[in-house]
Amino acid sequence: MFTQLTKSILLPWIAIVLIVRLLTIELIVGWFSLLVQCLEIVVLCEGCVLSM
Repeated sequence: MFTQLTKSILLPWIAIVLIVRLLTIELIVGWFSLLVQCLEIVVLCEGCVLSM
């Protein structure tokens, strides 16, 4: 009885924690790739300005 209760309480929490972890990792990776793209664009623009 006790183990069944703890399982029914713990399993959803574990699932929620895992989902949140995955989402935060996705967000961090997304933001990082966005930053890299912005940096590449800035470098390209500077290159264009310098070549003019």
